[in-house]
Amino acid sequence: MNNAVRWCVDCRRLMAMIDSTCRYRSLFLALTVLAGLVGATNASAASSPSSNEEAPGTAGKEEESVYSKKGTMEIGGNVSLDWSPNTFSGSVGPTIGYFVAERVEISALFNFNYDREGGDEVGTRTITRSGDAVIEPSYHHPVTPTLLAFGGLGAGVEYSSGDDSTNFELVPRVGLNIETGTSAVFTPSFKLPVVFKPGNTEVGAVIEIGVSGAF
Repeated sequence: MNNAVRWCVDCRRLMAMIDSTCRYRSLFLALTVLAGLVGATNASAASSPSSNEEAPGTAGKEEESVYSKKGTMEIGGNVSLDWSPNTFSGSVGPTIGYFVAERVEISALFNFNYDREGGDEVGTRTITRSGDAVIEPSYHHPVTPTLLAFGGLGAGVEYSSGDDSTNFELVPRVGLNIETGTSAVFTPSFKLPVVFKPGNTEVGAVIEIGVSGAF
């Protein structure tokens, strides 16, 4: 009898252990699979090179913009309009440039201006057409991979219908080249055109924002 009771108690303990094992078996399997996945991920990360690691021979080298590379061509320009009840001014400035060496560009800069002053009555309106054509060598220094600071000195001719004259002109210019991640480049700049007229020298100040494509 004692053996039978002991056997029943042992059976109950065994069934309780089996029931407990079955109850937590799903959790155990889930934890096992999760541990396996984490271990596989860590092993893969340890065996593969980090994307942030620098390639051999590139440590300490500054990343430069492709915009200023030798052989790059740049085509663009700027447009401006200004009007009021008695005045209207329009300007178109196409540009084309070519990098003849690393960071060194030779550009042809053009400006065509139209100015109208006065009312609509006959004899009260004055129209002036002017423009210039300048050849400018410039140097572009990379500040970041997408930002360059530049300076240039252009020389060319300026024409104005106001006094019907053509004169020699020097145009120092400084500014920034801002790349957008595509081939587009924004170029805010400041220039001081110096026009040498007979018996007179005129100095102006111009702020421009140009847009161009580099390829």
